[in-house]
Parts: sequence; structure tokens; C-alpha cells
Amino acid sequence: MTEAIKRIVRIFQVRNARLLLSVRISGQSGDGLLQTALTSFVLFSPERQNSATGIAVAFAILLVPYSIVGPFVGVFIDRWSRQQILLWSNILRCVLMLSICLVVLNHGQNALLAGLVLTSLGANRFIQACLAASVPHVVTRENLVTANALFPTLGTTSAAIAAGLGIGAQHFFGSSDRANSLLILIGALCTLIAGYLATRIKPKMVLGPTGVSGKVSHHFKTSIHDLYIGLKTLRESTSARNSIYAASLQRFAFGITTIYALILSRTTWSSAGKVTNSISDFGACAGSAALGAFIAAMISVFLLSEPDHEGHRVIRQAHLRLASITSCIACLPIVAIAIQIASLVSVCIAALTIAFTGQFLKINADTTIQATIDDAQRGRVFSIFDMLLNGALVLGISAFALIPALQKYSALSSATIAVTFVGCAYLIREIKQAKIAT
Repeated sequence: MTEAIKRIVRIFQVRNARLLLSVRISGQSGDGLLQTALTSFVLFSPERQNSATGIAVAFAILLVPYSIVGPFVGVFIDRWSRQQILLWSNILRCVLMLSICLVVLNHGQNALLAGLVLTSLGANRFIQACLAASVPHVVTRENLVTANALFPTLGTTSAAIAAGLGIGAQHFFGSSDRANSLLILIGALCTLIAGYLATRIKPKMVLGPTGVSGKVSHHFKTSIHDLYIGLKTLRESTSARNSIYAASLQRFAFGITTIYALILSRTTWSSAGKVTNSISDFGACAGSAALGAFIAAMISVFLLSEPDHEGHRVIRQAHLRLASITSCIACLPIVAIAIQIASLVSVCIAALTIAFTGQFLKINADTTIQATIDDAQRGRVFSIFDMLLNGALVLGISAFALIPALQKYSALSSATIAVTFVGCAYLIREIKQAKIAT
């Protein structure tokens, strides 16, 4: 435990590491406010009620296009200054969020809003992939595990806190379009601050990529070839590939749980029929998931990374595998019981457990990619990873929404989720221990 605390202190002693984390926290806080406002505006507004199928279609429209384009965009994370990507992508998000704010203020729910939200989400995923690819440039390789446990989790926690504050504001001011537009406006300010913080990371190329040059036009022409190289690199790295597959399977189960909780919060749990009650119930499930991820991250900090007899830093993947497999097994009865009972408390516990497991899988995948994939291909591999996570989430949501049997027979839903976690456990079991040279 003492060694883990020392690693945390060493990470925060690095100025660029603090700034990179600040970029993540500020940007994801803005994202939390945006998601809260849009959830209220689109999914819980009485005059805009959607069926399960409509919700699945909405998720598909928002996530699938970027999932297709994302890997190609990820090529540029390996070709352009990542510091400049973080700056201009956050500025773009700020402009888009201001535009969304105006549309919401004018009560518009149309193709324009969908296009703005789609573009904003795409920019955000581009930023997240860039942040992940940049971590090895601001912390020592021996501290990668700790950084991968802390940085994404603190970002997710900040988004959850911002969403909670947004829900509180909706309770106080009412869930009106004006209140939602104000939340989005504050979120845009957070995003602008994230862009400013990116400019404080010095020198400009400290985040990489290293050893690349050329004109933008040349980068566009070679993007398909570069993507092929990224896929080939991933195919040749069994550990990275298996870790990505395991995390994606968890996201599929998370997708089923998400729409299940969303439907319950709008129907079974909302006996009073109040929009704010529905939002609070769904927010409790989301908060439980965030708490589960946070707990797993804190455990990871104290479980992983120690020197071996050769002087290397060894990711203690035996411990990580054990924790991941154990939590996968624990998910099976917990989720089954939650789906049978269908109460708010039981679903919150299930969300916490699934997210707890998912955080272990995500930390393992991030660290394995950073440890085994060269910096020249790391950005596109993270984008491919992001594509698979988005695709698995949409697939889980769509499966529950479009297959009536999953909604009608709770045992079938439980069995489907159980199979995914059995698959996760098997893939984790096949991952080999990786060494990170100091």
C-alpha cells in the first residue's frame, strides 16, 4: 500500500501529468452536464416519450456512425500533435454545445439536434482516444497501471458528479428546456477550459506522436493503409486483442442493463409519473455504476505493478486476472437476482457490480495496449478499441430493445448476460503476463 501511494505521489508531481488529468476532468464534467440535459430533454420529457425500439435507434444513430469513422480518424492521433488535437477538438465541442444549447432553448428536437449531438460525441470520443494514447508520455512506464486506474476513473467520477449536480439543479429549477439549456451552457464552459488547459502542456510535441511528419493531404491519402497497419498490429498482439474483446463483451452486458434500467425508471419505478423522479432513479443507477468503477480503480492501484528479479516492472496480471474473473463470476447471481426482482436497489447493485468488473477489464486493456503497442500505432489501436466498445454497447441496447423475448422472459436476459461474463472470464484467463522495461 505504501508503494502504491508513492506511485500516486510521483505521478502528481509531474506537471504535464496533472495538466493532462485536468483536461480529462474538465472535459468530462462538461460531458456529464450535456448528457444530463439531453437525457431529460429527449428521453424523459412527457411530450417526447420513446419506446424501447426508439431508444435503441437513437443510440445507434449517435454511436454507430462514429464507430465506423473512428478508426480512420484515429490515424491522425498518430500523425498530428496530440496537444493540438486536445485544444482544437475541445474548442469544436464548445461551439457544438453552444449550438445544441440554442436548439434546446428553442424546443427543437430534429435532424439538426441529432447532427449536432452526433458530431459532439464524435469529437469527444476522439479526445478520449487521444488522452489514452498520451498517458505514456507524461508518466513513467512503471507507473502506467496506476495512471490507467486513476485518470479514466477520475474523469468518469467527475462526469458522474457533474451529472448529479445537474439532476439536483433540475429538481430545484424544474426539468424545463430553459434549465437544460443552462446546464449545456455550463458544460460548454467546462469544455472550453479543457481546451485552455491543453495549451499549458509543454512542449507542444511532448504528448507525441514521435518521429512523424508530412502534409495533412498525405495523411488523408495514407489513412486507409495506416488503419490496416493498426489492425495488423492488433491481430499480432494476442494479449491486446483478448483484453479488448473482454472489455467489449462487458460493454455488451452493460448496454442491456442500461436500457433495462432506463425502461424501469420510466415505468415501474415512477409511480408518481414525475419526470424528475424518473431522472433521479436512472441517475441513481448511473451513480452506482460510477461508484463501482471508482472502487475497482482504487483496488487496482494497490494490487498492481511490482519489480521482478530482472529489474523490470511487471504488471501483476495474475492478481488482475483473479480480480476480473472473480467479479465476472460474482456478476452472474447478482444480475440474475436484480432482473428477477426489478427493484431500484437491486438494479443499482447490479450496475455497480457490472461497472466494477468493467473497470478491471478496461484498466487491463489500456495498460496492455500501452505496454505492447508501439507509439506509432497506439492512437489507431485505441480508436479501434473505442469503436468496439461503442459497437458492443449499441448491440447490447439493440438486442434488448429489438428482441421481445429478452424483455418478456427475465431468465433469458439473465442467461444472455451470464454468457457474456463467462466469455470475459475465459478471455482474461488467456492473457499473458506483460513486462514493462524501466
